[in-house]
Amino acid sequence: MAKKKSSKTTKEAGIKELVWVDPNTLDDNPLNWRKHPARQKDAISASIKANGWSDTLTYNETTGKLIDGHARKAIAIKEGIEAVPVLVGNWTPEQEKHLLATLDPLAAMAETDAEALQSLTESLQADTEQIQSLGKKDKDILNQLNQDIDAYAFDVQIGQASETFLGTRKPISSEEKEKIISYEIEQEILDSTYSEEIIETQLKDANTVLFKSSNPFGIPDLLEDRLSQVHPESTWDRTPESEDEFAWYCYSGQPFPKTRNGGILGFYTDDYRFEVCWNKKEAFLNKLVEQKWSAVVSPDFSTWNDWPFAVRLHNVYRSRWCARYWQEFGIHIIPSISWGGDPDKMKSWAFETLPKGCPYVAIQCRTQLGNKKAWKVFRDTLEVVVDTISPEGIIIYGGIELGKNIEHSLPSGVEYHMLDAYMTKRRHLLSKKKD
Repeated sequence: MAKKKSSKTTKEAGIKELVWVDPNTLDDNPLNWRKHPARQKDAISASIKANGWSDTLTYNETTGKLIDGHARKAIAIKEGIEAVPVLVGNWTPEQEKHLLATLDPLAAMAETDAEALQSLTESLQADTEQIQSLGKKDKDILNQLNQDIDAYAFDVQIGQASETFLGTRKPISSEEKEKIISYEIEQEILDSTYSEEIIETQLKDANTVLFKSSNPFGIPDLLEDRLSQVHPESTWDRTPESEDEFAWYCYSGQPFPKTRNGGILGFYTDDYRFEVCWNKKEAFLNKLVEQKWSAVVSPDFSTWNDWPFAVRLHNVYRSRWCARYWQEFGIHIIPSISWGGDPDKMKSWAFETLPKGCPYVAIQCRTQLGNKKAWKVFRDTLEVVVDTISPEGIIIYGGIELGKNIEHSLPSGVEYHMLDAYMTKRRHLLSKKKD
């Protein structure tokens, strides 16, 4: 297949925003060549406890992988830290490889002013107040680190150590090279054009495609004969026993097992994780077709109540457009229900634009029952959805977290299918293993 090169200019590529993210939802980069021994992780952990977060993780929304911060992510998960600071950016796979290869070496090329470094370490030794609140282990780690840095500064001064750190880098092993090759082959799926076996219609230039719409908002109509007749029965949690033809696979849980057969793919995660399905429409479609899912849930682009109406409407349009586009290539869809704010005000553009009598629709609810206002909005939304389109079944992602006692308070006349949220199920599984 001919390879379609993606490119970003210097102005287009780069950091977009700083966000705080659950470290469990961040995927490591298989191309990361940096090894983090226990001693380094202990020192980073002690520094965070003493000084707070002074550095961020870097995440590439184009590939859905970390570029920097793998050790800090691992530490945060181990320490039970719920959110870490992440710089989210946009880089091509080629730019990502360059950054992975050069970030640390570029920093290591800085030369050491030995006299200034020694003055700094001496002042740290005098200022012990900062670490008094730490436990003995963390105190010892930071004190030893300071002594090692001070010794290094002295060695530089007397000519017994290099002023740069590049000489300490280790070559990439054969095993790591194999991982890189495998990863590059996988990336070709996103970068390549299509084979004629996959593309059977003329929708090759996705950005120019407009679908039929029977509503005044221009939101595409879905093909009723390609709405999924199956629903997820459980959530895949990375264990072999949870693999099932009707298991729900969370998009952020990649990589999925090679032994997977079917399954339902859902996108209930941070928007930036699946923006690729809109930004690289054709490539993402190609990947979906090759993965052979039993069904795919339409992407859940956010419609927060405090956002402008135009943004909320556009996100419903994008979700429905992707679903309609995927249907053209034989993918069966479960429509996702957008919600947030007054459901009566959303009815005309978010709910009435869906086919009446859908076999199944899906909605995310991670709301705790104690939040009465949010719970009322969620329940009212379901009421309006049931009255408006009368689906046969509603899949509630995160419903199990709310407890079975909520079912009696939900609108009647429809079957409910409660699912665990992927990360919640994973946390419970990991906590059981520790016990």
